[in-house]
Amino acid sequence: KEKRSITVYHPPNFNYETTYSVLFVTDGITKSIAGYIESLISKKIIEPIIIVGVNLRKPQKSDSILGKHNIDFRSKEMLKGNFTLKEEYKFKENPYFNKIIHNRHERFMKYIAYEVIPFIKSNYKLENNREKWTIGGFSNGGAFVYSFACSYPGLFGNSIVMSPAGYNDYDILKSKCKYFICVGKYEHYSFMDNSLEYLTLMEENQIDYIHKTYDASHDWEMWLGFYIESIRTIY
Repeated sequence: KEKRSITVYHPPNFNYETTYSVLFVTDGITKSIAGYIESLISKKIIEPIIIVGVNLRKPQKSDSILGKHNIDFRSKEMLKGNFTLKEEYKFKENPYFNKIIHNRHERFMKYIAYEVIPFIKSNYKLENNREKWTIGGFSNGGAFVYSFACSYPGLFGNSIVMSPAGYNDYDILKSKCKYFICVGKYEHYSFMDNSLEYLTLMEENQIDYIHKTYDASHDWEMWLGFYIESIRTIY
């Protein structure tokens, strides 16, 4: 019962009667990724796809009941781990704490699975082949992609995981997708560790993946490049 928004990119010559492959991205759609993908489509390097950007949560009136404190809702929604801000200790006795903050990660996953995806399916013709469905994210969003793929196996055939953040624990054997994973070698060691953590398990269980390390830090230039490279491979 919160007001949330999504942004949908339409490829050139879009037609509601045409069946499309789809890319879902955390943190919404940036103009750069849409522009690069449109260029690939126009040059017929990839097939036409639609992009669904799940936008970040905007401040809402109900937040004021928690006082004038900044709550990192992005981390709360993206990360599986129970990361607690110092200020939150002040909110524990607030009757609205559970409603607004508690369990947001699971609730955000349900929002995508049971609200966003059905809404998109009701408004667009999408490929039934899940190899044509991809979800991608970076940093906290990369960790979220891991979590979502393991919690809702089979919804997406491809997962783009870039610089996954946090210290999380995923049942990777439940996921039924191909992984595209990247990290920058100048990032904090935790991002590198998180990107490598499940590779041996993937190999042992024949889970398909691509892992790349770049001469980069925790930056959008790397993520954009890997997004485009992965999309070219998938589509």
